Amino acid sequence: HFGSSCLAPACTGGLAAPVSIEDEAGAFFSMRQISTKSDVEQQSLLSAKSQLLRSLSSDASVSPALKMASVIAWIVLFLFMVGSIRLSDYFNDHLGYAKILCTVRAEDMKCGNNASFLELAINAQRFVMVGNERKYLGCGPGQGVFGEALCPPIYSEKNAVPIGTEGYSLSSVIGTGPGTGCMMASSIFPILFTWQYGPGNIARMVNKYGAEPHTLLLVKIAYWSMVAFQSFFAMFLMCTYCIFENEHVTVVGLFILAILVHFLAIAYLSYLYRSRFEMVVILTIAAFGLVSFVGGFVGDRLFFMNSQGSYPDYVKHGNLDGKGFWLGECLGFASAFAITPALLILEDLEG
Repeated sequence: HFGSSCLAPACTGGLAAPVSIEDEAGAFFSMRQISTKSDVEQQSLLSAKSQLLRSLSSDASVSPALKMASVIAWIVLFLFMVGSIRLSDYFNDHLGYAKILCTVRAEDMKCGNNASFLELAINAQRFVMVGNERKYLGCGPGQGVFGEALCPPIYSEKNAVPIGTEGYSLSSVIGTGPGTGCMMASSIFPILFTWQYGPGNIARMVNKYGAEPHTLLLVKIAYWSMVAFQSFFAMFLMCTYCIFENEHVTVVGLFILAILVHFLAIAYLSYLYRSRFEMVVILTIAAFGLVSFVGGFVGDRLFFMNSQGSYPDYVKHGNLDGKGFWLGECLGFASAFAITPALLILEDLEG
């Protein structure tokens, strides 16, 4: 049979080639070996790909080390935010960067609490020599390593509520190049954990909560609301408060709405397919963040008393010494980024 197909005139252009059956058999089995080797290589590649997919799949459990890393990343972000005013004092005044980066005359700076900025600058020894005279300085919009923290400065009076009358704000303190960069750097790992191990990983969410049609709808709502939140968060960082006031306030409102939708979707999924305990934890985090943010705003309006101050008691008002709104922002952001660490920890608690 081997020889008949290759000794035919069609194979040799009309000439009968002296090819033995043994030669034909050797060629046939050589071809089969090559084909078999190719099949083995393909199977090996498919096996390796399958193993890689399994390692990245929704079934892959998250190691305790990664769960702890997600918590540490969240703590780093929280510590940066609550330490932002201290960081401003340290870099701008202790290290003296305000004397290099800030150019506004202290006499031209106005404090939201009606304190004398000139007296504050004199007390902080923030001056440069111009000839034989001392020129005291304040940090204008975007100046300094971090935003001005000697007092909550008023940067704009074009709107009904000028920037600074709310007291200190996280938006103002991080409204510089290095400040915005630090905020992004400290939030990048919580963001990455969200997409790899949290609600941003749809396959993992489906594996956890199920693949029924209404479940998939809730998973998609949770996913796209997180996309919206983080997109508006990026715009929040780009549209700094002291320059793009109206745009900044708008994106703040939008990312609050997006994160609330996200929390509600996750809470409802937990209620349907996990446990009421998980639902209660998620709703508690959401409520704490919302109350903190709103509380800072309300506290500003009710207790921030604009009365003239003088050394050494410059800040003559309540609202947590002018830091109530700032603290509300810090706690609100911390709650928004707490969803992934919370879900990972709850997996261990509930099994």
